[in-house]
Amino acid sequence: MTIKLKSTAHLYVRLLLLAAVINFVACKEKSHPIHQETVREDLISTFDKKNKCLVDDNWDTLKSILHPEVIYGHSNGWFQSYDDMVEVPAHDALAYTMIKADDIDVKLFGQTGIISGAGHFAGQYDKKDFDIYLS
Repeated sequence: MTIKLKSTAHLYVRLLLLAAVINFVACKEKSHPIHQETVREDLISTFDKKNKCLVDDNWDTLKSILHPEVIYGHSNGWFQSYDDMVEVPAHDALAYTMIKADDIDVKLFGQTGIISGAGHFAGQYDKKDFDIYLS
């Protein structure tokens, strides 16, 4: 089959449309509802384990469950990388005594998951006690 194109731009448009169709099919297969629910459950389970590790000062388990490319965003705009989260001296500045998360929302974007929600947090930051509910 021969397709006559009026210009190189037509070729690019056809290639982009083909790429969009292929991407849609691939995404449709990846976003199967059963698969997404399993991923959501796994993420929430890991999130709960992470919170328990932070409260229990269990750094070895924390290292084993976090992905090396994790980014943990705090409500005040502070972001921690994997290295920041598992670095023991950093925990001298922030120590949790309680984390009770609720109203958890999980959004999946391809291979990336974002967990957000509200929660009750208590502990010490720079040797000052805090007890706060964040929503």
